[in-house]
Amino acid sequence: MSSVFADQARRFSDELAATLSAFTGKAVNCELKRLEDRFIITEEDAQGVPLPIRDDNGLSVSIVYKCEQDSQRAFLAVRESSIKVHGSLKPGKDPLFRYEYEDGKSGGLPSAHLHVHAHRDQMSLLLGIAGLNGGRARASLKKPASAGRMSTLHFPVGGPRFRPALEDVLQMVSTEFGIKPGSEWSKVLVNSRIRYRRSQTAAVIRDCPAEAVRVLETLGLKVVDAAGERVLPEGLRDLEKTSRLREV
Repeated sequence: MSSVFADQARRFSDELAATLSAFTGKAVNCELKRLEDRFIITEEDAQGVPLPIRDDNGLSVSIVYKCEQDSQRAFLAVRESSIKVHGSLKPGKDPLFRYEYEDGKSGGLPSAHLHVHAHRDQMSLLLGIAGLNGGRARASLKKPASAGRMSTLHFPVGGPRFRPALEDVLQMVSTEFGIKPGSEWSKVLVNSRIRYRRSQTAAVIRDCPAEAVRVLETLGLKVVDAAGERVLPEGLRDLEKTSRLREV
């Protein structure tokens, strides 16, 4: 793996640290580790980032991003990620909820998903019935400790291209739990979210270039190739990554 991708991973790690620092109003560092052809990013020492609410009460957030080269070996891509929000200032065994992403998730499960660690009797009952009826919950019947738990459900959250970013989770935590962010947070939130969505937009265009050309034409623009010939949407259909467009 070239130094270019190492630089991209380091820059991404720095961006995550800057986002957490702006939100907490304190310096937060992220650790970047390399494992063969994969880069792994976590908060420093993987001890969680405390988010005080009042007195000794608060939340904490922990992150893990696992990155590799994309299929074209041109860009750094997140293959797995986890954003966990815990109900105490230090991470415990079970978070309150967690946003996860696993590229190419199998079994018909959504690659980008939300787990809620909560309990409701009606949900446990229905999961038990679903397991007896052949639903995915059937597998959990072999594991009594997790059978019927709401936290085993995978709530879809936008697929590989439109999943929530760290900034979205932090903003929700601030709004819902009354956590006061640092003075620079508003500016960093806007810039970071725009940067993330530009990156995702570029990825969507690579998945579906024909649609990109079609939309540009509706804006009165004309796309031409290196030879100056007009590019038509129908001429790009073979380049579409329909597998990406189908993923949940």
